[in-house]
Amino acid sequence: MASLRSVLDGMAEPCDDARPMVRWWWFGPQVDRSGIARQLHAMRAAGLGGAELSFVYPLTEESEEFGSPEFLDHLDYAAATAAELGLRLDLTLGSGWSYGGGHIGPEHAARGLRWEVREIGPAAHRAARSASWPGDELLAAFLAPGAPGEAAPGGYEPVPVGPAGAAIPPGAGPRTVLLVWSVLTGQQVKRAAKGAEGPVLDHYSAAATRAHLSAVADPLLAAAGPDRIGAVFCDSLEVYGSDFTVHLPEEFSRRRGYDPLPYLYLLRVEGPGHATFRADYYRTLSELYEENFVAVLGRWSQDAGVDLRIQNYGEPPATISSYRHAQAFEGEGWGWLGLPETRWAAAAAHRYERPVVSAEAFTWIHSPSLRATPLDLKGEAHEHFLSGVNQFYLHGWPYSGEDAPGVGNLFYAAGALDDRNPWWPVMPELSRYLTRLGWLLRQGRAVADVAVLVPSAAIYAGMGTGGPYGCNLWRGTARALGDIPARIRTAGLDFDLLDDDALAGLDPDTFRAVVVPWRSPLGSRARAFLRAARNAGVAVLTIDDDPGQVQPAPERWAGPRGVDLRGDSVPGDAMPNHAVPDGAELGEVVPADRLAQVLIGRIGADCAVRTGADVVGVVHRDLGPVQVYLVVNTGAEQVRTGLRPRAGYSRWALADPAHGTVLDARTLERTDEAPPWIEVELAPYGAQVLITGVADEPWPAPGEQGVRPREEEMEVGGWSAGPAEGPLRPVRLPHVWEGDGEVPAHLGSLRYEAVVTIPERVWAGEPASTAQVLLDLGPTQPIDPAALAERGLPPQSFRAEVDTPVGEVAEVIIDGSPVGHLWAPPYWIDITEALRAASGPNGPDGGGPGVTEHRIELIVHSVGSRAVAADAGLPDRIEATRRRHGVRFRMQDLQHATTTVVSGLRAAPRLVVRHR
Repeated sequence: MASLRSVLDGMAEPCDDARPMVRWWWFGPQVDRSGIARQLHAMRAAGLGGAELSFVYPLTEESEEFGSPEFLDHLDYAAATAAELGLRLDLTLGSGWSYGGGHIGPEHAARGLRWEVREIGPAAHRAARSASWPGDELLAAFLAPGAPGEAAPGGYEPVPVGPAGAAIPPGAGPRTVLLVWSVLTGQQVKRAAKGAEGPVLDHYSAAATRAHLSAVADPLLAAAGPDRIGAVFCDSLEVYGSDFTVHLPEEFSRRRGYDPLPYLYLLRVEGPGHATFRADYYRTLSELYEENFVAVLGRWSQDAGVDLRIQNYGEPPATISSYRHAQAFEGEGWGWLGLPETRWAAAAAHRYERPVVSAEAFTWIHSPSLRATPLDLKGEAHEHFLSGVNQFYLHGWPYSGEDAPGVGNLFYAAGALDDRNPWWPVMPELSRYLTRLGWLLRQGRAVADVAVLVPSAAIYAGMGTGGPYGCNLWRGTARALGDIPARIRTAGLDFDLLDDDALAGLDPDTFRAVVVPWRSPLGSRARAFLRAARNAGVAVLTIDDDPGQVQPAPERWAGPRGVDLRGDSVPGDAMPNHAVPDGAELGEVVPADRLAQVLIGRIGADCAVRTGADVVGVVHRDLGPVQVYLVVNTGAEQVRTGLRPRAGYSRWALADPAHGTVLDARTLERTDEAPPWIEVELAPYGAQVLITGVADEPWPAPGEQGVRPREEEMEVGGWSAGPAEGPLRPVRLPHVWEGDGEVPAHLGSLRYEAVVTIPERVWAGEPASTAQVLLDLGPTQPIDPAALAERGLPPQSFRAEVDTPVGEVAEVIIDGSPVGHLWAPPYWIDITEALRAASGPNGPDGGGPGVTEHRIELIVHSVGSRAVAADAGLPDRIEATRRRHGVRFRMQDLQHATTTVVSGLRAAPRLVVRHR
C-alpha cells in the first residue's frame, strides 16, 4: 500500500526502468566497434537507460550499406554490448521515416488522388485513360455547366470511365471537367541511409506492410536478437498526400454501404452532402490504416516476442484508439495548455491501460544543434510531464567517431545530447531528475476529471490535401478544440480525449464531466454515451461555438444524392448514422469563454491554484491512501501561490523533486472545514511535489513556512580565470567570454578562482550549526519578448525565456573539494559543510577561529554551439556528402549557433550567511 514513506523512498531511489532513453543516430550507417562501445559506456555514465537505434543519411563520402553483413554485425555488437552494460536497446524497423525503401515496388507504394480541372466548350471530348506517369490510373470524371470557379457545386454529374477513358458528350456553353486520378505519390523515405532509399509504403495495405517486415524488420531483429531488444519502434506518420489505395472503393462500399466513385468530386467541391461523404471517406482511410498497418505491425511484434512502441499520429489519419494494437504509446511536442501529440498518446494510454507514456523529447530544443542548455531541457521536460508523459526518449545522440573532423557529426535538427556538450558533467543530475519524476508519475492512476469528445465527423469533413490540416486527424483535432484545453487546465482540472472507439465498454461515470466541443454530428455510440453519462450524474457540457472554425453548415450533413443514409444496409456505427445530438444529449450549452467557470461550479477544481493558473501547471496521481501532485512553474518568473486539492486530507508535505527530500510538512488542526491554502514558492522553471494523505503514519515535522531567516551578504572579489589546467589571469566580473578576445571562440569551459575570508563573527556568539553559508551566483531575469522575437526561433523550438547569472553551468569547488553544480534557478548552493571540513578541528565546530580563508573555484561550462560556429570546415563537409549521396537533409539554424550565447559569469557571486 502506498504511503508517504514509500513515495519519498521511491523518489530518492527510483527504479532504473524510468531512466531516460536516447535516440542514437547512426549516420551512413558508418560506425565501428570502438565507437559503439565508447558511446554506450558514456550513456550509462550519464544516467541514461539505453538507446533507440535510428539509421539515417550518410555524413561521410564512403559508408557501409544499410542491411549489409557489416552493418548487421555492428548491430549485433551494439545489442550485445548494451546488454552487458545493463542498458536497454530499442530498434527502429527501417531507415529514416516513414517505412519504405528499395524493396517497395509500385504495387506496394503510397498512392493518392490527383485532380485535373479543365474548361471545355460545347463540343464532345474524350479524356484518354493514358497515364502521364507510370502507375497513374483514371478513376472518375465529372462534368458541370459553367467555367471553373463559376460551376454550381451541385451541378457536377459523373461521366462514365471506360477502357478508353471518359467520353464527354456535347453540351452548351462553357463547361468544367473534373478528372480524378489515382497516382503514386512518389514520396521517398526521408533521411534514408545508404542502401535504404526508395518509396514510402502504402500504409493502407497489409501486403505492403508485410513486404516491409519481411525485407527489413526480420533481418534487423534477427541480427539484434529479440531477447536483447526492449521494443521495436515506428516513428510518426508522415506519408504526405496518401489519401487513396487500390482497394479503397471495394472497402468503402463494404463498410459504408454505397459506391464512393460517383461522389469523389465532393472531396474537391463543397456540394450537397460533401460533409457526410468526406466523413465517410476519411474515416474509411483511418480504418484501413489501423487494420492494415498498425494491427499487422502489432501482431508481427507479438509473434516476434518484442513490444511495439509507436507514434500514432499524422498522415494517414490515425485515430487515438488505433494506438491499442501496440504495447507502448509515444508522442512528441510540448505545450501543456494545448494539445501536443504527447497528450494524444497519453489519452490513449489512460484509456487502454498502458502505464508508460513516452515522449520523443527535445526534437527542436533551442535550435540549432548543441545550443540547448540543461535549463532548456528541464523546462521542456516539465511541459511533457504536464501532458501525461512519464518516460523520455531524448532526441538525440549523434554517433560520431573519435576521428571525425571538426565538431563531429550532427543531426540536421536540434538537439544534440551527447558528451560533446561542455555542460555534460551535469547530465547525470538531469537524468536523475527525469528518472525520479518519471517513476513518480507511473504510480497509481492518472487523475483526469474531464473527458473531451473528439468531433471526428466534423474533422474528417474538413480534411483534404492542401487543406489546413491535410489528412492529419490529430492536427485537425487540435485546431477544432482551440483553447478548450487551456480553459480546462487553468480551471485546476485535467482532461482526456475520447474518440468513437474509445467509448466502447467505457463506464459512463468514468469522468466527472464530459465536454462536447460544439454541436456537431456524433455517432450513435457517442450519443448513447452522453445520455448514459447524464443519467449517471455526470456534467455534460456542450460548447455553443466553433473555436476552430471547422464545423460545416448543418445542411452539408445531408447524404450525397441518391444515397439513403437511413437505410439499415449501413453496418455498425458508420458515419451515415451520425446526427447532431438532441437536447437530452447536449446537456448544458455554455459559451467557450465561460467553460472554466462552469466546470468549477459543477465539479470543482481537482487542485485549485490561487494565482498564476496559466503558468503553474499541476498533474495528479491517485495512489489510494496518498495523493501526489507535481506542481510546475512553466514561466520565467518566480511564483508565490497557493494550492487547494479537492481530495480529502489531514496532512500534507512538499518535496523537492531534485533530491526527493521534504521541504515542508503540515498536519491540519481541523478537517471539518475547508483547508487553508498550501503555500508554495516556485523558482523560474521550478517544480515541487505535493503529497497529501489521511493515514496514521509518521509524518515529517512541520517546516518553517513563512519564516525568513536573518541574512547578511558578503561580496566575493579578486577573481581570476583561465583554462582548466592552465595559468589564471585577473578578470573583472561580470565576465563574458564573447567579449574577451583572450577566450578562444571554440572554448567550452573556463575556470574561475577567488579567495574569500569568512569573518569570525559569522560563527561567533551562537552554535555553529545555526549558521548556513550559501554561495549565490545571482538572480535571474525574464528575457524581453522583443529580444525573443528578434532571435527568430522556430515556433516548435523550446527555450527557457530567462537570463541566468551563469552561462550556462557552474561546478562549485571549495578548497579543492567538489560541492555540486548550479544549472537551474535558484542559482545558490549551500557550502557550509565544505567550509567546516576545510576549517579543521579548531574551526566553527571547535569554537576557535580555525581557517578563515577559503578558495572558491567555479568551472563554468557553456554550450557546444560555440564549437559549431568555430568549425569553418563544416559547410564544406556537408556539401561533399551531398555531392556523393544527394541532398538528404538541410542543416537548420546554423546561422544562429551563437546568436544569443552569453558565456561566463554574468554577475558577481556573493556569499549569503543565514542565521536561524
